[in-house]
Amino acid sequence: MRKKAVETLTIEECEKLLQLFPKYSLQYDGKRRAIRDYCMCLVMLDAGLRVGEVIALPRGALSFLNKPVENIQITKDVAKKGAARHIPVTMRLQESLEVMQLNIWIPDKRDQEQTAFYNLGNRHPLTKQAVGRIIKGAGWRALRRDIHPHILRHTFATLLMKTTNSRVVQDLLGHKNLSSTQIYCHPDQQDLKSAIDSLPGSAPGAQKKK
Repeated sequence: MRKKAVETLTIEECEKLLQLFPKYSLQYDGKRRAIRDYCMCLVMLDAGLRVGEVIALPRGALSFLNKPVENIQITKDVAKKGAARHIPVTMRLQESLEVMQLNIWIPDKRDQEQTAFYNLGNRHPLTKQAVGRIIKGAGWRALRRDIHPHILRHTFATLLMKTTNSRVVQDLLGHKNLSSTQIYCHPDQQDLKSAIDSLPGSAPGAQKKK
């Protein structure tokens, strides 16, 4: 029996989702919430973190000596099933970390071991449920559909599978078994067309040149 393809976002949907955050209301600390939520979204969308890893991630994993890191280190105590890994940071995520540094994280005044994403009112770590509500609310307002945090990780993995091999994706996702990674090998119509177009004789007029 064929497994159902995992649910993902298109590139256009990702852009719409990310464009929503700057539109937050200025009420109730809206600007700072927008900065935090945008960055949380990116660490799942551009780095493939699980929601449990997001809420456990220490500030020191994203900022070192008050500067954004170039690689996010997911340690064994943060990673699911103890699968530690290093994930290179995209340019837009690095820019988001810089904004977090200037607006959310107070330089030299917060312990590097404290969680990077927290409630802006009482500084308590966010829960999985809280992150879920944030992503679901943003998804509904931006896309008019229900989404959950793991869809962002699915999207990260699926886009990577189109540009690199499954072993690389396995390492970036922190999967111990390659079979867990292979669920992202679901070709779309464009993939099928590209495969056919790559065959010898597929170009227009190729048969006539024989």
